[in-house]
Amino acid sequence: MDVELGVKINLADCSLSSFDCDPGFFDNNLYFAHPCIDRESVMPNGLYSKKISIFRIDTANLQVENKSIKFRHSEPYKFKIYDSKQWNFSKINLDIILHVGVSINVDTLQVVSFEKSPRVSSGITDTVRFDDYLIEYNGRSTVACKMLGANKIIWQIKLIGYLYTAIEKIGNTVFWGTAGKGGGFYAVDLESGKILTLYENGDASNYEWYDGNVLLKNKKGDLLLLNPYSSQEITTLSLNGQVMGNRISVFGNRAVVLSHSLNREFTILNWVKLR
Repeated sequence: MDVELGVKINLADCSLSSFDCDPGFFDNNLYFAHPCIDRESVMPNGLYSKKISIFRIDTANLQVENKSIKFRHSEPYKFKIYDSKQWNFSKINLDIILHVGVSINVDTLQVVSFEKSPRVSSGITDTVRFDDYLIEYNGRSTVACKMLGANKIIWQIKLIGYLYTAIEKIGNTVFWGTAGKGGGFYAVDLESGKILTLYENGDASNYEWYDGNVLLKNKKGDLLLLNPYSSQEITTLSLNGQVMGNRISVFGNRAVVLSHSLNREFTILNWVKLR
């Protein structure tokens, strides 16, 4: 793995919690956006207005374009900007659209439509069914499995941290990630409840699949490619002394990985070559 490009974003006008937007990738261009304050505009209540910073990265030529759209209190329309976890990009005809509570044309920075607040689901549910197996999460620190139609628990696991991802199944193995008061990535045999992998990294609230393996941050805050069945650490990428965040997005043989400086003065948007 190798970092092909790192885009530095100053945190003076925003916070680390602002970088949850789902990136878009269209026609070899990577799109990313984050909210920040507009120090050039003060609202009647004395607070700064908002603006949205939008990045377009030409991944073929590794060129970066950054622009922003400002929302001032004097503008005639009123709307609610979603939390950045709900932001996403789409391509409509030839236009790239950023959805943030309104639909913004990325090229012209024009608001093209208003949006209804979406229903946001983390995928985390109290009960998940896989064939005749029923997996239940008690909302705190335990995952248990029962056979459908029976009330007998066939296996039970006390978690490190709390469930922060959906429980998913591949073959005869179930996977999930935990965070909060510790956390880790779990791979568990569905029939027996045997833990095949428990990788404790402190926060596995986001992981991504790549070529049958799992991308997530390691205990040091580096990017790790992990064999989910054997716990083998296949390869690790140090992000130039930065600490990796939880946002990972995979596009083919590339990934978007966010990291930040130890003093939290800036964030780096890393475009990573996976192989």
